[in-house]
Amino acid sequence: MTVMIFVRHGQIRANKKGLWHGSTDSSLTLKGHYQAARTAKHLANKQSITKIYSSPLKRCVNTARHISKSIKIPILIDENIREYAIGDWEGLPFKVLQEKYDFVNRVQADPDFRPPNGESLKGVSDRMSSFIDRVREDNNRQQRGDILIVSHGAAISVALAKEVDHTCTAWMKYHISNCSITELQFLPDAVLTKFNEVSHLRLRSPI
Repeated sequence: MTVMIFVRHGQIRANKKGLWHGSTDSSLTLKGHYQAARTAKHLANKQSITKIYSSPLKRCVNTARHISKSIKIPILIDENIREYAIGDWEGLPFKVLQEKYDFVNRVQADPDFRPPNGESLKGVSDRMSSFIDRVREDNNRQQRGDILIVSHGAAISVALAKEVDHTCTAWMKYHISNCSITELQFLPDAVLTKFNEVSHLRLRSPI
C-alpha cells in the first residue's frame, strides 16, 4: 500500500489578494513561513515518511525546506507537480478570470482548452498522474514508506479529481488551503483518508 501526503505551500501575497499565480514564482510571506514551520512541527514525528517531493517553484521549495529540516529527509524536485500555468492570464484576479474569461466553465467544458500561452486542464492532469504512477511504482518495488508531496492548490485538486473521481473536471470540488494536509491511500484504488486538514495551524499566528 502506498500513502501519499499532499501539502500545499504556505501563503504568498497572491493568495491574500486573490490572484492566480501558476507559473509565477512567488516567495512565501512571513505568515507563509509560519504556516510551513507549524506544518513541519506537526509532521516531525511521522516516521513513516521516507521521501519528500517538491514543485520547483520557490514557494513550495521553501515550504518543503521547513519540513525537510524537521524530519531530516532531503527534498526531491519534480517538474511534474508544479502549478497549473495559465500563460497570459497569470496574475489576474480570480474574479476577472471568471467574469471576463469564464475560465472555470471553459476548462470544465473542454479540458483541452488552453489560455493564451498556458496549459490545459488535461495537461496538468496528465503530468500529475504520470508523477503519481511513477512514484507509486517505485515505492511498491522498493517497499518504502509514505510519500510527502509539496505542491500547489490547483495541481493537488486536479490530481485528487483524477485519482478519486476519475475525471479531471471534478477539480473544483477540492479546495486546498495553504499548508493543509491531504492523504491518499492506494489499496490499490485511491481512497481519500484525510482532506484539507488544517488543525495543526489553528494556534493563533503571530503574523
